[in-house]
Amino acid sequence: MGASANGHKAAHIIPSYLQSRAYRIILVNPKGGVILGERVYASLVEIDAPVDVVDVFRPPAEAETIAQLHPLISLLGDASTLAGQ
Repeated sequence: MGASANGHKAAHIIPSYLQSRAYRIILVNPKGGVILGERVYASLVEIDAPVDVVDVFRPPAEAETIAQLHPLISLLGDASTLAGQ
């Protein structure tokens, strides 16, 4: 969630890496559109396929709210800490 078209953001770099390793990526951003050649869904509820993992690229306060709304999402930590930024 929070996919970005900005190639300098983790929300673009990580999906790009996963895609390059042949993972199927499903991108979510309220703006929709296309990123990395993939359709971007406006929300999780629009996805009509099974989802195994959700990477949330949002500030910590927003990520907590998203996790509360979608119980299958678990938070591993602050994205900036995990990305080494």
